[in-house]
Amino acid sequence: MVYFNDFSHDTSSARTTTFAQMPPALLVNKAHPYSPGYQGQLGAANLRAGDWIEARVQAYSPEKVYNIHGMPQLVIEFRHPNSDPYKWQAIRITNKIGEITSLWGGTPGLWDEVKFASQLPAEARPEDEVKVYVMNGASTSTLYIDNLSVSALRQSK
Repeated sequence: MVYFNDFSHDTSSARTTTFAQMPPALLVNKAHPYSPGYQGQLGAANLRAGDWIEARVQAYSPEKVYNIHGMPQLVIEFRHPNSDPYKWQAIRITNKIGEITSLWGGTPGLWDEVKFASQLPAEARPEDEVKVYVMNGASTSTLYIDNLSVSALRQSK
């Protein structure tokens, strides 16, 4: 595992015990549109082109979110130093919560893990950065998160 954050050391106003499965949790909403996350160099994490980054987060949505364009997202981005991302991928979170999920929303009122992986592109260099975070800028809904983690995956040859 490259990174793990249970938000127990977070001192921001987004930290909360509301709906927390194992307090604390972190509130991601209009007032707090970005979660703390992982940011590190590929070389320092022993990552190279062709490897994969997997992001995982425990998430809780108190209400069903129907607007797919306004759903909070789990984001993985790759960038050269001091540049815009050359690869940016995200997965909607609220429609992945629960056993019954659809494009229009998952199951509100329960905690569930949401995860996805992104492959490092061919242009990845050791000095490049990877960032993983939760974003909720386009939504009016509230999301609670916990246990944000990042893992490196490599195919054996």
